[in-house]
Amino acid sequence: MRERGAPGDPSRPRPSTTVFVALVVTLLVVATLLRVSGLGAGLPYSSYIDEGHYLHPTAHMIANDTFEGGSYQNPYEHPSLPYDAIALAAEVYRLTGDTGIKAGAVATDETSYYDLIQPSELILIGRLVILAFSVGAVLLTVLLATRMIGRRGGLLAGSVVAFLPVLVTRSAVVTADPVVTFFVTATLLLTSYLVREGARARPSLLWAGLAGAGAGMAFTSKYPAGAVILAVFTVIALRRDLSPAVRAWHQAVALISAIIAATVTMPALVFDTSQVIADVKYEANAYSTYIDGHYWSWMTNGAQIGWLFSILAVGGLVLLVRARPSRILSIAWLVFAVPYVGYLVAQTFQPVRNLMPLLPFLAVAVAAAILELVRLISRVWPLDRRGRAAGSVALTAVVVITMFFGGVTSHLRTSSDLVDSRTEAVDWLEREVSPGQTVLVVEELAILPAELARIPGTVTVTRAYEAEDPPDLAAFDFVVSGAFRPGPYAPGTPVWVPAGATSAATFGTSGTVPNPNTWRSSDEIVTIYRNP
Repeated sequence: MRERGAPGDPSRPRPSTTVFVALVVTLLVVATLLRVSGLGAGLPYSSYIDEGHYLHPTAHMIANDTFEGGSYQNPYEHPSLPYDAIALAAEVYRLTGDTGIKAGAVATDETSYYDLIQPSELILIGRLVILAFSVGAVLLTVLLATRMIGRRGGLLAGSVVAFLPVLVTRSAVVTADPVVTFFVTATLLLTSYLVREGARARPSLLWAGLAGAGAGMAFTSKYPAGAVILAVFTVIALRRDLSPAVRAWHQAVALISAIIAATVTMPALVFDTSQVIADVKYEANAYSTYIDGHYWSWMTNGAQIGWLFSILAVGGLVLLVRARPSRILSIAWLVFAVPYVGYLVAQTFQPVRNLMPLLPFLAVAVAAAILELVRLISRVWPLDRRGRAAGSVALTAVVVITMFFGGVTSHLRTSSDLVDSRTEAVDWLEREVSPGQTVLVVEELAILPAELARIPGTVTVTRAYEAEDPPDLAAFDFVVSGAFRPGPYAPGTPVWVPAGATSAATFGTSGTVPNPNTWRSSDEIVTIYRNP
């Protein structure tokens, strides 16, 4: 039985089923609206540095009708479940007709340039898949919190996750983080059914297998998150109503299910083991050399997570551990979270996105803290059921509004109208170039062939570095060049400014690293020179 007065106490008023479902649907619609603004950002180019890491292996899968991720850019430094999901969605899209996905995937697989991902529909499909996982994580949070602290707590926790800036801003870019957040939360939800609740409890062996499968898919979404299997093991170990032999059997079923799910969703673990190991070592080395903030600073950064969320989450965790109904699952989450965080903080590279799988459960803790605050307030100022409901909504609104103006609004302003500087340059050329004129374009700018085809006249693409036969710049009406950063791929800065030419237009502010494997950003400097 649940303790009276604890989060999730059944004596608390709760929304009716019809109202609850309606509110959950409304919440999912709001969460989706907050996240869709970034779907078209930067198209037809990627707008986030990691998108190519997922889309190049996906393109290889589509181009070659294979489960393998190819060999471009250490494809298995990230697990392949996100590749599989995007490739499957792209194949379904191909069934609608001649979409150009196959031809574009072949071209993407053959290019050495990170930015040349074709067609743009492949990027959009990838973002839609990630968006679905992101919104799905909101729903799973509602369900998890409902099981732990009741329907009202579920709605509060879901509202917090729906507006949490770090989850909103990364919900429509092609990365693994929304995917792993989904599967970690799904694993915890499935694990919650292993917590025995009286004689009507469902067969726990089934839930052990399902929870283990969820952990396996968390692993093939992002390797360290596979540690969520520890939460499954912990809940089973704390089932005192089961004999040691039965508990061991449940844990074995969970582990076997995790292995099967991981193998099915990432066959390379079996068929290309050496490549997976090599790529994981590469990724581990990268994490020891890059620097990107510190996790504690992200927790207090209002544009990402924020002080208010963090303080309430800490207090809520204490409440969840103290309350008998939520104690076992909360302890299990800590058994997973502590080593997971320990591994993360040991790395020099500490991007905020690595914290995302932990946030839905922490949102449940925030909701528990809000419910407890309302209960304490009602001791001082007696509140009826409606008053307590209104108080919970009001406190949640404070958290949501703080997050909305702390990080979500700036994302909505910038993501919806992001235009790549290369697109701006081609738009200008499309207006200014006449059909009979000639245009020279530096290859290292990585402008898509489909975009260059929009330019009237004759377009020639040539390399600025290591060109076998440098062209005569004066022979062209327009020369499209940029600002190249010196480095190992730029042994010397070539002069790609025609003598006597004038700079007709410049777009972007970031210099180009000529290395084909490098993302050029959406703000790459593109300068157009017009010959006299």
